[in-house]
Amino acid sequence: MEFQTHPKVAVLGMSETGRGWATLVAAAGWPLTIYDPDAAVLQSGGEEIVDRKRHSLGTGIPAIPDEADPLPGGPRQGRSLLNSVTDADWIIDATTSDLLHRQRLLEQVEGVARMAAVVTCSGVGLSPTELCARLRRPGRLLVAHGFDPIEHIPAVEVVPGPLTDRASLDLVRGWLRQLGRIPVVLRKEIPGNASGRLTTALWRECIRLVLDGV
Repeated sequence: MEFQTHPKVAVLGMSETGRGWATLVAAAGWPLTIYDPDAAVLQSGGEEIVDRKRHSLGTGIPAIPDEADPLPGGPRQGRSLLNSVTDADWIIDATTSDLLHRQRLLEQVEGVARMAAVVTCSGVGLSPTELCARLRRPGRLLVAHGFDPIEHIPAVEVVPGPLTDRASLDLVRGWLRQLGRIPVVLRKEIPGNASGRLTTALWRECIRLVLDGV
């Protein structure tokens, strides 16, 4: 599979996580479409991404100056799921739905996206095996979980599932590095993944310190 240095990216869900991913992609000057079923959230997300991209200049984030920006008016806003993902090479699911709704969304995405498109899901403790349960092409999906604010924290936890093909993993790892991220690839799925378990342990110790009066 040929590596594309400027993939067309679609970010689904204008959560804080979605806005962070979109800011990174927009700052790099890659073709970008954002989508959220809530029109007001989509509009505010687009405006915030422009502002966050502007503030990213000079901070070490790979970014282009405004005069070279191919999308000076901000990212393209998709009118529908179909309109948003049809031409995308990389689809980032940053929705906050529960597992069932996320599985349904991914099934819909698979039905309208290019066969070669790669889908990554962002969220704590997500299981690629569970996420791809309804998919016909599970090899194109994996978890790539960034830490908010995504544009300022370079580490990204990458979790391929047992059915994820190596080409998809290599593409995502390469794109992340181009965006100035540090992909940390897990060798296998574990409940909660590494970041979720470390966060839980830290939270537990914080509670213990308070209870001990430290």
